[in-house]
Amino acid sequence: MRRKLLLLGLAAMTGSWSQPAVGQTISINFNNGGATLLDPTDEVGFVPATNWNNFRNNGGLGLFNPDPTPLVDSTGNESSATIAWEVGASYFNSNNGVGNQRMMEGWFGLNEGDFGYITIEDLPASFTTATYDAYIYFDSDRTAPNERTMTFHVGDTSLTGVEFPANFQGTFHEAIDGGVGNYVVFRDLSSSTFELTADSSEGRAAITGIQLTTLPEPDPTPLPDPNDPIHAYIASDNANSDDRWQDLYGASHWNFNGAELVDVSSEHTSITSAYRLIDPVQGFGGDTSPFEPGNMTYELWVRPGDVDADHQVIFETGGGQNGTSISITDSTIRLLNSTGDERMFDMEVSLDGVDTTDFMQIVAALNSEEDEITLTVNGAAGGSVSTSETGPVGRGGNRASLFSWGSGIQNLGNPLDEGGGTFNLGGRTELPDMTPEGLREFAGEIAVMNVYARAFTAAEVTSAFEAMLGQSLLGDYNRDGILDVADLNLQAEAIASGDLAFDENGDGTVSVSDRTLWVNEYAGTWMGDSNLDGEFNSADFVAVFTAGKFEQDVEATWDEGDWNGDQRFTSSDFVAAFSNGGYEAGPFNPQAVAVPEPTLSWTLLCASGLLSLALRRSR
Repeated sequence: MRRKLLLLGLAAMTGSWSQPAVGQTISINFNNGGATLLDPTDEVGFVPATNWNNFRNNGGLGLFNPDPTPLVDSTGNESSATIAWEVGASYFNSNNGVGNQRMMEGWFGLNEGDFGYITIEDLPASFTTATYDAYIYFDSDRTAPNERTMTFHVGDTSLTGVEFPANFQGTFHEAIDGGVGNYVVFRDLSSSTFELTADSSEGRAAITGIQLTTLPEPDPTPLPDPNDPIHAYIASDNANSDDRWQDLYGASHWNFNGAELVDVSSEHTSITSAYRLIDPVQGFGGDTSPFEPGNMTYELWVRPGDVDADHQVIFETGGGQNGTSISITDSTIRLLNSTGDERMFDMEVSLDGVDTTDFMQIVAALNSEEDEITLTVNGAAGGSVSTSETGPVGRGGNRASLFSWGSGIQNLGNPLDEGGGTFNLGGRTELPDMTPEGLREFAGEIAVMNVYARAFTAAEVTSAFEAMLGQSLLGDYNRDGILDVADLNLQAEAIASGDLAFDENGDGTVSVSDRTLWVNEYAGTWMGDSNLDGEFNSADFVAVFTAGKFEQDVEATWDEGDWNGDQRFTSSDFVAAFSNGGYEAGPFNPQAVAVPEPTLSWTLLCASGLLSLALRRSR
């Protein structure tokens, strides 16, 4: 293992914790200038703080800065602490974001046996009379199959972290016991000097930032499930709009130009919404940050529009020298992949046996460890085809595009056969004759896209395909596979906004009637069943009154007493609940649903007595 040293000249000691003073945080952002700088008002870091100290190489103090430079604290006041450094490299990742993403963008580090130091001295007495914690943030553009492992040493303590396959996606995860993460913490330090050495087994040790703080440590964020996608886009999600497709698992949101989000029908899948271009012409499409290199799977659910012999670009990432693209004609799905300005893969599967009248699943599984790409197409209405080829798998460094390609979006009006017209298509290469015939934007619909940090097996492709087939669970508005309070709270928001997508009984309105239908028919329980355990009894009264929102004119949720969907807990909720006839009636029985509505006074009388009983039971 080649060893790199990074000296952060701050000596460490342990001590007892005491209540910190407000503002006792010093934050340092190592960057490469431009989009990696932080403004004083940016509140970032796992311990949120403003007034980060920006230090850069290009246009800044350089890689060698032996003179102590003052540091400000999070209040913006100059502290007694100073910093000096000598490092071997600085660079930036491809996060292209704001806030925390910007802080994690640029880094100072060491390559291949470089020696360097970063020294912070003369920490204020407010740090040394109590104790402080040191957060070391790390991340770099990882080139597969390397898993960059960085080990940090403070005195006799060593902490190791393995960076994620993907670039920073907006969430901090502590690297514990040598696991994956993007920061480590040295706790209970008490000296004004601190010495840290860092070595990396994979090419570089890259530190994006440091925080020294006396503030309490925030609650940790659980690591993501490795089986989950690293990016997920579902058109039916409520967070989407015509110009933005939300990333549900990361921060690489699609920004659209000339697209629209529309309701769709699909006979064979659970798809209800999709994106399409208003007019599939050059300059329209989606744009986002580059997708990660290495073992990757791209899963798309698309329905073709008008297709002919021309190649319509569905998706691409990277560029001509290093990248991947997926396009469609009237007879084929085609995948291109290039590396080092050489096309390594030009794969086609025939659509002759695939029914393209409904949505179809396209899966590109890129295995950089086994030097193999598998392209699979499954039609929801019938038909399946797959092919695999071997060769060096290219990685993309440029941005990603949907419905189009990089230059198609960025060079509006630029002729395709002139300079700048086609060169950014992922996998094209820069050679003169490597442009697919009739290159243009995709004229169909895209409903779902998932990106995984592993190459799917055939069984995983089939499992993902089958999960999309058939009808979705009725009333599962957030599509998490279960009917729960979260769905009822989304329904309450729809009642307030009048969103007819939540009109379950088809009467042209969204009201308490739709809520009653959801509770009785979909969930199989009673109105008033606040904990959704299948019965309406005194336990539900204990739960809602414990929340303390009755007649308080504050927003309430189903489990806090909002049974009629007006986002408040009032006497009207008792009317809705008792009108359903389920109190102490045991498990739901459709035949026992009450028809006549009780009067308000009778309902409140019952509620008053039941409340007293519930409160006595809760004591």
